[in-house]
Amino acid sequence: FKHKYEARAKMEAWVAEAEKALEGEGPENQRQILLDKIASCKLKLGINYHECEEASAGARLMEAAAERFEAKESLDELQDCTNHLGIVWCELGNMEKATQFLQRAEAVYEMQEVHSEASEERYTLTLFYLAQVHTHNEKTSEAARCIHFTLQRQLDHKGGLLDALEWSANCTRLADYYSKGKAFDAARHCLECALEIMPEDVDEETKSPLLLAFGKISVQRMDAAFEKSLQQLTSKERAQFEDRVSFKPAVDGEELADPDRIQDEGLRFNVSLPASSTMPAITDYKSALAEFKEGSKWLTEAGKYFLLDGHVSEHIEICQLKSKMLKVLAFFEQSPGNQCKMHKRRIDLLEPIAPQLNVQVFDFQCKQLYFEVAETYSLMFEIKAKQAEADSDITPAKVKKLNTLALSSIAAYTSFVKCFHPKPDMKPDDAVDEDNIEWFLTGHLSLARMHGKVLGGEASAMRDALIRSLETYKWILNYADKHQALCQTCFQAEFDICREMARLIPQKIHELSMQ
Repeated sequence: FKHKYEARAKMEAWVAEAEKALEGEGPENQRQILLDKIASCKLKLGINYHECEEASAGARLMEAAAERFEAKESLDELQDCTNHLGIVWCELGNMEKATQFLQRAEAVYEMQEVHSEASEERYTLTLFYLAQVHTHNEKTSEAARCIHFTLQRQLDHKGGLLDALEWSANCTRLADYYSKGKAFDAARHCLECALEIMPEDVDEETKSPLLLAFGKISVQRMDAAFEKSLQQLTSKERAQFEDRVSFKPAVDGEELADPDRIQDEGLRFNVSLPASSTMPAITDYKSALAEFKEGSKWLTEAGKYFLLDGHVSEHIEICQLKSKMLKVLAFFEQSPGNQCKMHKRRIDLLEPIAPQLNVQVFDFQCKQLYFEVAETYSLMFEIKAKQAEADSDITPAKVKKLNTLALSSIAAYTSFVKCFHPKPDMKPDDAVDEDNIEWFLTGHLSLARMHGKVLGGEASAMRDALIRSLETYKWILNYADKHQALCQTCFQAEFDICREMARLIPQKIHELSMQ
């Protein structure tokens, strides 16, 4: 900052000399000219202070300058000054003052009869910072509108030289903004524009996040259709499809306070695009399959760059997204056999990943993966058991297949609960974080239930499975007693179930022992 400090010293010396000159007598017109020059110099001084990370001092100088520009209706300088003040107060975190100055800068732009190139660039910057202010104030639609106009003005060369890569990145972020509000048409339009503006010779590292964003649109559309379809079911019917534990994907963007407030206002960029595929509503298997194929195409392309070796989080996310699409597709499929094939594909995607990871480094991802694999095996067990019962096909071969699914689910749940105590000196019944306790106990309760579902041709095999189930239910109750403060505000209904099962299962074990 050495040269800036030197420039500051010269400007401050001139301002001091000029203000001293005002104390004397002289022609009024010369006095007014001097006041204008002092204001212009104070604006430059304020910018100097801001650039030297002395924002508050800079704001005071610029506000003094703005008063003079306002009085003289010096619109060009007033726009520049109020724009800088909006930026400064935005950086200082005072969004109320930032909004006032940025809106004043916007009004000044509209008052100008002729817009110079500099004026156009300043107004583009005004819209950019207004978008940040609106985002902070949770005015989502206004923020999206400002971002759109900022990007469009850059395309129209009203925001300086167009940086194609930066423009594409910002347009991709706008698409994510729209997609979280389920404005999918607007989101896909933004991505198509980002892809069109992006240079053709861009490297994979830069292009792959955009391909991933295209895939996410399809996943989000399918998930929205899935949630809408679930609302038409009874609570009992919904239970078999809903996630029993709510958790975010391993990689995800910042959540919006109220995504439903984002609306597609029909704003589109003036970009010449190739004919894009339509986005029909997803209401049945056929429409879900079409969206599945579209999403899979983009995710597969992105996955060629985001390999597990070097891009762990992104690779896991892509596999999770593919799994989510298969889950929705299975929901719309009528054939139990085909449903199981889709769930098996989910397992094939996810099951190999966690064993390759260091659970102490990627503990959250490992928990997610093991839990989803366990739940999927459990779901396959339920589908096949229901089908076998309906077909009266409880043969030894069928029982063996069902047991294989149950044991696979048990193995995955076991790996899942071990993730909560990954270090050698930890014990299985050590306390876990309050944020994880419900997830942790759900894993153990799932283990107890799956042990109780293991079938056997011999009474002794079923008895052994029930003993393991009983032991797990008792373990959960003992854990609750040991960590009463941790467990007192959660899982109460489930603890009642555990007590009931701990009371009933011994009788079943006794009956099997007598056979």
